[in-house]
Amino acid sequence: MDAAQEDRPWGALSDLPGHPMMWVLILTEVVTFGLLLVTFTVTGAIQSDVFAAGRAQLDPILGSINTAASTLLS
Repeated sequence: MDAAQEDRPWGALSDLPGHPMMWVLILTEVVTFGLLLVTFTVTGAIQSDVFAAGRAQLDPILGSINTAASTLLS
């Protein structure tokens, strides 16, 4: 291993601002959230009748009160 490689133990990630592991964490969070969002969207498209039945059971007024209460109390 030469001196240039010893100064850059993270390779191309060494050029990023901050610690490279923070960028690894951010990337894994983005990928995980993106996969969950795509999975939810595809499942909602395939199982649209199940999702519609679930939405029909929700009460918008109670949901609004719950959201307002959690926002005010946090």
